Amino acid sequence: MNYGITNFDNLLYSFLTVFQCMTLEGWFKIMTLVIDAHNMFVPPVYFVLAITICHYLFYNLTIAVMVTNL
Repeated sequence: MNYGITNFDNLLYSFLTVFQCMTLEGWFKIMTLVIDAHNMFVPPVYFVLAITICHYLFYNLTIAVMVTNL
């Protein structure tokens, strides 16, 4: 998938994969690959929590920038 770029083998690719999941681009496919590789319970919790927390932080950052500019 993605010519081997989407993986957790080293730190750079891990950050790139997590960033891709945070933008909601193909996160479900990555999550299913992680579920197939490890176990069935931890990856869905990790991905849902990571996406929720990052989107909450991005929304707050956007609101803070808009308020300071107004």
